[in-house]
Amino acid sequence: MDRGLRRFYEAAHSTKYRVFFAFAVVALCCFFYLVLTQENQGDDTIYYMQAHELRLPAFWAEHSRLVIDTAQYVFMHLPLVVWQLCNAAVYGLLAFLVCNLLWGLRGRPCSAAERILVCAGVFYLGIIDCTVGVITTQCNYTWPLCAALLALLPLQHAYFGPAACAWSKPMPILALLAIPYAANQHLTAAVLCGFLLVGAVLLARRRDRAAIYCALQLLLGLACAGWLLYRSLWRIDTFAEQDMYFPGYYALPLPQKLEYGLSSTAFFLLHERIAPSSVLMLLFAAWLFYCTLVRVRKWLPRCAAAVPLGMQLVFCSMWYLPSRPGFGMLLRGTPWSRVFGYVYRPEPWLDLVLLLSLACVCFGICACLGSFRRALPCLLILFAGFGARLLMCLTPNAYASGLRTFQCFFAALLVCAFVIAPQRKKAKKEKEPSHAT
Repeated sequence: MDRGLRRFYEAAHSTKYRVFFAFAVVALCCFFYLVLTQENQGDDTIYYMQAHELRLPAFWAEHSRLVIDTAQYVFMHLPLVVWQLCNAAVYGLLAFLVCNLLWGLRGRPCSAAERILVCAGVFYLGIIDCTVGVITTQCNYTWPLCAALLALLPLQHAYFGPAACAWSKPMPILALLAIPYAANQHLTAAVLCGFLLVGAVLLARRRDRAAIYCALQLLLGLACAGWLLYRSLWRIDTFAEQDMYFPGYYALPLPQKLEYGLSSTAFFLLHERIAPSSVLMLLFAAWLFYCTLVRVRKWLPRCAAAVPLGMQLVFCSMWYLPSRPGFGMLLRGTPWSRVFGYVYRPEPWLDLVLLLSLACVCFGICACLGSFRRALPCLLILFAGFGARLLMCLTPNAYASGLRTFQCFFAALLVCAFVIAPQRKKAKKEKEPSHAT
């Protein structure tokens, strides 16, 4: 027993293996969390009944995401512990890929404390809003996000250099295998194809040979995303969702759909009472304000960084103020008769408040990093996460899917929070003069 503990201690302090211990720990935490708390409910129950009543071709006819639905169909016929082990491995891989991305963005590897914080953020990111079905939420939102980061590894290798990217040998094969799963979900498909397009253009301007491989990835991603859109147009449950969530939604003009998508985003980030989305936005705004105070001496960026924090504090504290005449209608707006009874459409000025807050966040990030050019990759990640959430305006369940649709945006906030963090300056030890005896 003592010999085994000694080997474990030596491996934990070995430079070769200690990097992966934090990711192994988050995987174990995810596994035990699912073992203790998971129960079939919501969408999991529906998928379980359909998987045991229908064969695979008939199951495909009922859904549009063939790759993801096939994975769910297989897991529904296997013991639950198999999916729990696979999901724990995906959590560890996702934390590792986020740390690898931070290595490329900052030019230095993550420290032990930063890896622990990344693992905690990834663990909290994955368990948000799993009450409607854990297996369905993870397979449809967390797993595609991990697959998208895995598919973007060759782009990181070409843009940031081989020193800031892991798995250089099996990376091309793993990236190609991850694209069909990542592009089988609407949000991650848009993010993946967007980054591949930008990366192919930048590498082509550099006359890098990696642009050819990136273009091939882009063609494969566009093919998978096109097939997903084609399946979404005639699938059966599209009309069921329209009748259940928002009758007549597809007949609305595109500008009105975009306004609904922005309003639904503002509903969760500014309007929802003590929702994880508003709390996370408040924490990020406070962290951005602190980093601006530490890293920037000019008052204009400090004032701009204080705007998102002030807005979040105001909207979070409004719920605890005494009710006044007209206050509920001012904050909540009017109820949507075509949506769920508890969903309210915020006033249009709240959309402008959200856009102003995001503009100040971008200005604060540029000020923390010193220039727009250095902040451009971070801003692209932030816009990709926010744009992925706005894509929910193209579906009638923009409100029904809840916080699950914010995973790309929350992952972007997590990456930006580590990029703008002030660096710790190591104090140089002064050598004491040696006295000759």
